[in-house]
Amino acid sequence: MAIKLLEQASTKAAKLPEDDQRAVVECILGELLSERRWQETSAASRCELGRLAEEAQAGLYAGKTRPLGFARAKPCLPGGLYHGRSQARMRSCPLPLGVVMSNGGPSQRGRETRNTAHMRQDILRDLRERSGRAVAHYWKTRAGQRDKQKLTGKADQGLRSAVTGGAQMDGFIDLFTELITDSGIPELYVFRKKAVELPGFFRPTKEWDLLVVREERLLVAIEAKSQVGPSFGNNFNNRTEEALGSALDLWTAYRERAYLTSPQPFVGYFFMLEDCEASNRSVRVQEPHFKVFPEFVGASYLRRYELLCRKLVLERHYTAAAFISATADGGIQGRFSTPAEDLSRTLRPSPCGPSAGAGVTTWR
Repeated sequence: MAIKLLEQASTKAAKLPEDDQRAVVECILGELLSERRWQETSAASRCELGRLAEEAQAGLYAGKTRPLGFARAKPCLPGGLYHGRSQARMRSCPLPLGVVMSNGGPSQRGRETRNTAHMRQDILRDLRERSGRAVAHYWKTRAGQRDKQKLTGKADQGLRSAVTGGAQMDGFIDLFTELITDSGIPELYVFRKKAVELPGFFRPTKEWDLLVVREERLLVAIEAKSQVGPSFGNNFNNRTEEALGSALDLWTAYRERAYLTSPQPFVGYFFMLEDCEASNRSVRVQEPHFKVFPEFVGASYLRRYELLCRKLVLERHYTAAAFISATADGGIQGRFSTPAEDLSRTLRPSPCGPSAGAGVTTWR
């Protein structure tokens, strides 16, 4: 069709005076040249914009960016979970904690909101000391479990007692419980050790370390994990798969209304790593077919865990993540470090809503 139209135009142009023919040809050639230049410029711009986008994303994942004070967009679910039969419901704004946790009217909820600032000051007052007690509890419990296993002749292979001893993380769960109840949530609705199962989508149930559930509404789910040496390699991969699998299972079940009319919950992830020579050592990556992302090249396991926690939040698998490290000697005395500023926030739901992210409270 286009060729026929071009032939018709050429036939008609041939009947014009020579000067008009020359003008038509110059006009056509000018348009073709202009189009070619536009395509070349556009292609160059796309390459430059793509490069800038890659640099920005790399800086974000590496923790080299900082907030500029703009209002955060309302969080959405990971992995395209908006799509499906629950799409309209998922876009609804989550209820604020003051509304969810109170049966009172607007005036009652207003009083709760006004009291938030005062409660936050109480929470912040001795947070560093309370965090240190949780760290010390971890290392003392771990040492006690290991000594007991040696005496009974039932010691785990290697140092697996650091994984199989569930009570080690109790100090952190105690701290999270205190932060939640200090924010105004009655302890009656905080579940730990018992009744911590949630329905999954890919499996029947999953046990979380801490839940907040009131009146058939899931408000908070927190997972707390740790790792000590010397076997960091396999355990890092296991921890990564666990964290991703738990988040995907929960959000998909939420999409399918497994938690009834629950608002979008606050989902938190906490990790403590042993700070030692093996966890700080640069680790080679295997690239037999494709290049790994640059942030992983030469990254130690401490750095890898930092990247994991950050990406879990940036990719919206978790509402907030916190990451700390401690040496064996310093940890038993309650000393710890926060390797990354953006991962030093406590796992405390914001008074603005269960899914609004962690508050301003930090581990420092």
